[in-house]
Amino acid sequence: MSSFQFVLAVKYRVIFSILLIVALSLVSTEAEAVVPAVPAPYSWTIAYDAASEMAAPNSSKVLCLNGLATFSPTYDSSLKAATIDSTPANSNQRGCKIDSSLTPILDSTAYFSLNFTAKLISESHTSANNRAGFSIILLGSNHVGIELGFWTNLVWAQNQNFGNTGSPRGEEVTFNTSAAFVDYRLQIRNNAYYLYANDSQILTGSLRDYTGNGFDIIYGQSNYTFIGDDTTSAQAKVAFSALSIEASVIYEYVTDAGDTVQAAPALPVTLRQAVANAPTSGAIITFDSSVGTMGNPVSLSSSLTLNPKLRLQADCANPVKIQGGALLLGGQNLLKGLDISVPTAAGPGILNNSPLPPKTGNLLTCMRVKIT
Repeated sequence: MSSFQFVLAVKYRVIFSILLIVALSLVSTEAEAVVPAVPAPYSWTIAYDAASEMAAPNSSKVLCLNGLATFSPTYDSSLKAATIDSTPANSNQRGCKIDSSLTPILDSTAYFSLNFTAKLISESHTSANNRAGFSIILLGSNHVGIELGFWTNLVWAQNQNFGNTGSPRGEEVTFNTSAAFVDYRLQIRNNAYYLYANDSQILTGSLRDYTGNGFDIIYGQSNYTFIGDDTTSAQAKVAFSALSIEASVIYEYVTDAGDTVQAAPALPVTLRQAVANAPTSGAIITFDSSVGTMGNPVSLSSSLTLNPKLRLQADCANPVKIQGGALLLGGQNLLKGLDISVPTAAGPGILNNSPLPPKTGNLLTCMRVKIT
């Protein structure tokens, strides 16, 4: 326990840091033996998984504070989740931190992602409307990042001035955080943040530098993650069943079946946009469940060149339909669960566009390609 340092911030804020260390399945086992590994460095750690642990978070990984005293979140067997409860008074602050030795380097110019599954049972805040009883803080190695506040009907970004002057809230989205457990992914890449809820992107914006507001002891930290109540102006009870973090894997998520490229960050994201956003080597592109269906196929107006080592994958049981333009392989690509059809004039649906021999490194599985 002595390796952790917790600091009581002045002026009505207590911030408890938590490093939430994340696990995502990247590709099917049938692909792992053939497709090159995700480019290093890659760090992947699970902080808490209620489904397997069936208990409150292990204090050897996750340390939680009530003020300056440690506490263990209550495990609710009916919810199969742990709870952080700062009710019934706004003056209560509770939050958690993961052992910093488990923290990967979080490079804001590359990629890192905080994943958590949570249900906001209750939340209330003062009439100033510039605080939230449940907040997430994610800061990179350069102490730049984002703080998001969660109300029962809204998720919003905290501006740099904490609402002391000017507008307290930045971009926001109406979203029901209390109806059911939600799988959230707070992703930071290329100096912007993206929040996904159940694999649908709901919020995006620029990163913030929160230093210079009297709380540098907290917001001046690097590789920092927090979950809980960090204010004396709000209260909440939240249940969470999973916490984890990963770094250096780029995920792109296709939410629009059209064929445009917009300036990032942009909503929605087309397949061509996702490929443009991806790094020059190594990324994973997946699809929203509404995209690539029979009634809403991905429509390419021309051929699309895939970056080397790019993984374009969908569920084999629900293949994504792509039409109109050919996919040009950049080398060592994985294509999985795609149903591609192109007009005869566009040529084959998949072409090798790599200097490598045609059979080098590419893996196609659960695929159907036809010329219409």
